[in-house]
Amino acid sequence: MIESSHAELSPGTLPAAGTSDAAVAGRFWESDLAGVLGLVVITFVASLVLFGGGVIIGQDSATQFYPWYSYLGERLSAFDVPGWNPYQFAGAPFAGDPQSGWMYFPAMVLFSLFSVALAAPIFILFHLMLAGAGTYILSRLLGIGAGGALVAAAAYELTSPVYG
Repeated sequence: MIESSHAELSPGTLPAAGTSDAAVAGRFWESDLAGVLGLVVITFVASLVLFGGGVIIGQDSATQFYPWYSYLGERLSAFDVPGWNPYQFAGAPFAGDPQSGWMYFPAMVLFSLFSVALAAPIFILFHLMLAGAGTYILSRLLGIGAGGALVAAAAYELTSPVYG
């Protein structure tokens, strides 16, 4: 079992007698505030690479997903539902392909509003924040302390699958 530095906050246990709810909640939020601020700093430093002249993406993303997202944004900007992709082979279904980005709201919005060169780093940054925040929250819900949750969130957020 994982021990938390805030044992009185783990499910099924009670704070020490005489401890006010405000004191317990204050300690909890102070440690989480420090963890979240640490995660924001880590994400900011990682995003400097994204917006500093280059985008780090994998080969699959560069050759498959971003061309699809570019086409998706182009069609949605023209107020057209992209049912067919004429650029793939001799043509292929687009909206029916679950990997095309159709019906994935972040891809639909970002690639419709911005060029691929700007939308791709924003798209990756969004997923970095989502991965870090989700891992931090899950770690805290599992009873891991704020420091451990920060390490888990940073480790997952900065792995190559998150970058694509």
